[in-house]
Amino acid sequence: LMERHGFGAPVLCGYPLRLSSPQLLRQWIEWADTIIVEFPWQYSYVRSQAGAKPVVLAAHNVQAAKSRSGGEVGLADRMLIACTDRLERQAVLGADLIIAVSSEDRQEFAQRYGAEVDKIVVVPNGADIDQYRPTDQTTRLALREQLGLPPGPLVIFPAPHRQAPILDGLK
Repeated sequence: LMERHGFGAPVLCGYPLRLSSPQLLRQWIEWADTIIVEFPWQYSYVRSQAGAKPVVLAAHNVQAAKSRSGGEVGLADRMLIACTDRLERQAVLGADLIIAVSSEDRQEFAQRYGAEVDKIVVVPNGADIDQYRPTDQTTRLALREQLGLPPGPLVIFPAPHRQAPILDGLK
């Protein structure tokens, strides 16, 4: 609902987790030795189910900073931004480890929330251009034929949702 109305993040999705308490998710949490949470709005529920197990926040970015980058905001947006701040602060300060995608995000988590820098590791998000590089034309054509791909340019753009930044990147 929030994505359709332009906010771009399902900030309130942690609350339905608390209400529904999905059995399969609880089973996976019980089975796991370490739990990885991707977004701060999922953290509180997962932490409440994890007991003493380590919980890792695998942050795609600093959500509070991202939510403020959308330009002009109304009252509802300000409330969602405040909620994002609160949920992200709780996740960052409570997680046993935080995975950030850049050194800038690592610094932002430390400065914005007072997180211990030692518990934030940077795992860059991108491609290894030394390992993955274009191949010669003959190999490319053989692979296209083997995979049943049509001739001409081909773009693969995996995206988990249809938020404005992702659609802009696709364009």
